[in-house]
Amino acid sequence: MGWYLSLAMALAGLLNLFMPMSMAIDPQCDYQDNLLIGQEYFIYNKEYPDRDSSGTNCRWTAKSQPGTRIVVSCEDIDIPSSQNCQYDKLSISLSGSANFADAKNYCGKGTLSLVSNSNTLTVGLFSYNGGGRFVCELAAIADDSGTSTTPAPNVCDCGWKQGLRIVGGEETGVNEFPSMAGIVDVTTADVYCGGTIISNRYVITAAHCLLRKSPGVLGVLVGDHNISSGLDTAASALYRVEAYEIHPRFVQAEQGYDIAIVRTETIIQFSLYVGPACLPFRYSTFDFYGQLVTLLGWGLLEFSGQKADVLQKANVNVVTNGECSSGNPDKTILSEQICTFARGKDACQYDSGGLLVVELRL
Repeated sequence: MGWYLSLAMALAGLLNLFMPMSMAIDPQCDYQDNLLIGQEYFIYNKEYPDRDSSGTNCRWTAKSQPGTRIVVSCEDIDIPSSQNCQYDKLSISLSGSANFADAKNYCGKGTLSLVSNSNTLTVGLFSYNGGGRFVCELAAIADDSGTSTTPAPNVCDCGWKQGLRIVGGEETGVNEFPSMAGIVDVTTADVYCGGTIISNRYVITAAHCLLRKSPGVLGVLVGDHNISSGLDTAASALYRVEAYEIHPRFVQAEQGYDIAIVRTETIIQFSLYVGPACLPFRYSTFDFYGQLVTLLGWGLLEFSGQKADVLQKANVNVVTNGECSSGNPDKTILSEQICTFARGKDACQYDSGGLLVVELRL
């Protein structure tokens, strides 16, 4: 996850006729796209992959058929940063506002994925100083729900993330990490461990979270954010556990093979807010040394402190197992394990079994 975008709500804009010159759209750079389901469309600055020049003001208006929405996925945004993105920025209006009155502005380096409110979306590139670049893919999807809820992604998709404490961490956005789950003791309604959705029936968690627990007392909580308020988001749902399997080589007194797989009684309903993580099969030989990764959980905010009500995240770096061993001489570090470090940040009690996220282009 280690890439971030600066985000600011745009002020109410004026029509181009009355815009300051720095915001006026270049008539030669004002595009209209009609999107069909099943086709992909790409938009980018004219110089891409090179960087744009100052004074570039472009607009892309995308429209699709009634009853559809538009997904905009930007895999390469690199716009010079400024406070509140007041100078160079990528502006996106999910309502399709021609003057970007309700747009959100993005600058900095990162990626994003958003879904329009209806069948119109506008994207603007406003370049005051120049030196930025971007490329985004547009795709029309059917809105089968008949409501404001975004349709579910394809069953083969994985790893999507919403475009916005673990010790030393910070609150996540609501449903920012759709594959995050909580393991619940339904007799006490306690979310006591984390989990990772990997398919519509299976969740991975830590083996020690399931010791001395029968499947009948367990549930998997998905789509939630604030666990103190019950089902606080439209995506929240609790699925009862049918069975689980602990790794056969797990021994409680030791540290290795602390992993288990949980099967739910019924199918987990996927949406943009609930879905599976991508399993790193193609990266099985990687050590991820130096990679920035994100820890997630509802665990303790500080050692011996209180549990978090809202989902927390903390960005940490992967270190070598040798470095980990030298810093923890009393512990055995196995080759199957990954060590992370960041000053003042860590996972804590009740974070067990939760996600460790790395953002890679698959």
